[in-house]
This record gives sequence, structure tokens and C-alpha cells, in this order.
Amino acid sequence: MERWCPRCEWMGRSSEQPCRCGASLIDLAELEPRRLPASPPPGPPPPRRSPPAPTEPDVEPAGEIVAGGRGGGWWPVVPIVVLLVVGVSAVLRTRARPVARPTIHPGATLRATPSPVLPARLAYITGGLDGGPGPVLYLAAGDGSLAAAPGGGDRATSFAWSPDGSHLAVRDVGGTIHLVPEGGAFGPAVRTARFANGGGLLAVCVGDTPNLVVLRADRALTQVWPGFPGCAPVWSRDDNYLAYRIPGAGGRFADQGFGVFNAHLDLRFPVTARWPATWAPSPGYAITPLTAVSPDGRAVQVMDPRGGQRRTLVPAALIDHAAAGPANPRLRPSFASHGPITLLSWSPDGQWLAIGLGATGRSNGTAFLVDPLSGRTILAGVPLAPYRLQPVSFSWSPSDALLIEATAPPRYSLTLEVRPLGTGVTIRIPAVQAGWSPDGRWILGRTPAGWTIVDAEQPSVAEPVVGSQTWTSAQWCCPPPVVTGAG
Repeated sequence: MERWCPRCEWMGRSSEQPCRCGASLIDLAELEPRRLPASPPPGPPPPRRSPPAPTEPDVEPAGEIVAGGRGGGWWPVVPIVVLLVVGVSAVLRTRARPVARPTIHPGATLRATPSPVLPARLAYITGGLDGGPGPVLYLAAGDGSLAAAPGGGDRATSFAWSPDGSHLAVRDVGGTIHLVPEGGAFGPAVRTARFANGGGLLAVCVGDTPNLVVLRADRALTQVWPGFPGCAPVWSRDDNYLAYRIPGAGGRFADQGFGVFNAHLDLRFPVTARWPATWAPSPGYAITPLTAVSPDGRAVQVMDPRGGQRRTLVPAALIDHAAAGPANPRLRPSFASHGPITLLSWSPDGQWLAIGLGATGRSNGTAFLVDPLSGRTILAGVPLAPYRLQPVSFSWSPSDALLIEATAPPRYSLTLEVRPLGTGVTIRIPAVQAGWSPDGRWILGRTPAGWTIVDAEQPSVAEPVVGSQTWTSAQWCCPPPVVTGAG
């Protein structure tokens, strides 16, 4: 029987011996649709590995308690000891909460100390309402205090942190990208920009055609290679490759096929598969695995970066059954009963693949997680169907929790947090435009009353950020990458 090593070379093998990387070989027959269960198997995940435990927040008292000192006897200190015991007990019973402090702009006399439990840095854009100076980028402490406007942030419409936190790419209303703090500029007419994982390169999509250009993140934003037709760049985890969409007639993207660019050798390869495409985590693999939708649009395949050797990773039968959902046990699933695959995103440890299905005229959007090695699936617990929602972005925390943002016309949005523990835990987050803190402990999101900081494990524990009503976007440094369905 042909066998396959999922962590070594991603190709079939006939040997019964373990491959050189030490991973167990898998019978390819296990990946055939007829062998896959129609619903997730009950019970805990396979014993080969366990999902990482959620990060428990450290309990930090609001103030410092200093004990000590000498006296003539211990009776005078009895009331002090009693008060200390009561105070410590109260602290231990109180969960740490973020301190949402007022925004302080230059020239203000009030000074605030950033909360120690929040990320150190926050960037946000003001909307220029209430007689303000217009859209401006501000850099602040993690709680929004101590804000200052750096150079290059005027007329800002969007921004992105580099993963290492050393740069900010800020896009202004004219489509010019400004690199902060270096001061470099590139444009105009830039549509999207994405940093490489190492932070040293920046891929930008520019023009109506459009073209894809790779820049070095320096003061001059030096162009590394000549531009070529493409957009929607997705970096591999090792920054060696860049997957991108190929524009067709009228600037529209082709349904079939996309490209892969070797960012070190200036080589491009066409790939006969469907978008979306994503990259599996690189550590532990002999090559950089590329994950994409099969040419017929029904399954998910994994292949080498040039699109050569490939295997079916998530068969059509599993996707069909997941799309049917537990609420329709008698429904015979089929490709026609659900929308197309619009989102793919791997968890940081490579165990889970998040899959998003778009809404169509006859179906609703769906989001679910799948462990390709076992076939186990976890559905988002809150149904998207009643609102005609479809998932538009995925973002993983370091502890393998997933944020799903879903939208429905005209302006309805929903944010879900899915934790792949046991049969799966889904929590509705009371905010949109949500993003993780770097440690996955907090979520920053937007509400009708402004921005709020939410405890990732207990969304009922939330604090509004005072003075954030005019913010149009905000992100802590440095958030995990976000996968969107936009071209």
C-alpha cells in the first residue's frame, strides 16, 4: 500500500519503515473520501499530540503591598495582619483586568503609566471628527496613553506592523506607503502591503493592473526585483517564497491558477490550483509546503512550492460533511450544497487548518477547523446561517485560538473566538475589527461606543478605552498575521 510522510517530503512512499524525520507514515487510503467519518468522532483528540493548554493570565494586584518593619510587640500589628489577609484574599479572588486609560495627546499635562499586563505599544488612526486634524496615525502605550504622532502618519488610512515591531507601513489617502520610523516612501496607487515574517522585506501591490513589487524595509524603500503582474501577496514562513494572485482582463483575478515567486532568486512559477493559498509552518519540514484549493474547487491539496508533487490533504467528502453541519444529520452533503472555499489558514503549530466557505445564493457561509491527519473537525459553535454571514478573515493566537470575523450585507459583522479544546469551544466576541495581543491573552476590538479591551478567555471581562470614539483602526504591536479573503 502506498504510504505518505506528512512532515518530510509530502510524497507517497511504499516502505513500511519510518521516514528520516521520524514521523509516522500514513496510509493514503485513509485520505480517501469513503474512509472519512461523516461527523467528528467523539471523545478527546488522538493521543499522538494534545492541543496546547490555554494561557492562563497571571493575577497581578492593582498596587504593591509592602510588609515588614520592627516594633515593640506583635499585638499592635494584629489589625495590620488582619487587613493584609483580607486584602490578599480579595486580590486572589479578583481576575486581572486591563487598565483602560484616557488617550493623552502631545501638550496634555496629565501623565499616565501604561498597564503592565497589556502589550507595550499600540498604533491607531484617528478619524478627524469633532474638529480634529484629520486622519492621523498615533503611537501610544498599550493602553492608549502617552500618544504621539510620528512623522509619516498624516492623512493615514491604514497601517501594518512588521512582525518584529521595528517598522510600520502606513498608507495615506493617495495610496503612498510611508515607512515609520525610517521615513521612506513608495507610491502612489498602492493597494495592499504585507511585511515578510522577518520584517526586512515588504511586498506591495500597486496600480490598476496591478503589479507586485518587493521592497527592502530601509530608509529608501529600495526595490529588490523588477515588478510583475500580481497582487494579494502571501509570504511563506521562511520568507523564501511569495504566493500571489494573477490579474486577468480588466484587472480581475483569474479563478484558475496563481503564481509563486522565489524572493531570493527572482524566479516565478505558475501553479495549477485555485486560490486561496497559504503556507504550512516551515520548522521541521524538508521543504516549504504550499497549501491551496484543488483545480476543481472541491478539496484542499498540499504541494511543493512549484506546484509539482501534490497530495489531497482535506478531501471533498470531509468538507461537504463539515458544511452540512450537525444541525442537518439527514442532509446528504454535496459540493453543490455549500459555497466555495474562500479562506485557508494554518495554526501556528501546524495541527489545525482553518477553512472558510463563502455564502452563495443557495447556501450560507461556514467556518470550521480540521486536523488533516485524523480527519477530526470542529465547527464554529455559533451558526452563520440566520444572518447570511460569511467568514472574511482568520487570525490565530500563539495558543492556537482562532478569531473569525464574518460579515453580511449591508453592514452586519460578527466576531467569533474558537478554541480547539475537546469538542471545541466557540465564544462570541462583543467587538469587530478584533485583533490579538502578542501573547494571545487580550483582544482589542471596536464597538459602537469606541474601542474595548476584552479578556480572551472571559469576554464578559472587558474595559472600554477612554477617548477612542474617533479611532478608525487600532492594533497592538505586534499582532499575529491575519488571513483575509480579499484579493
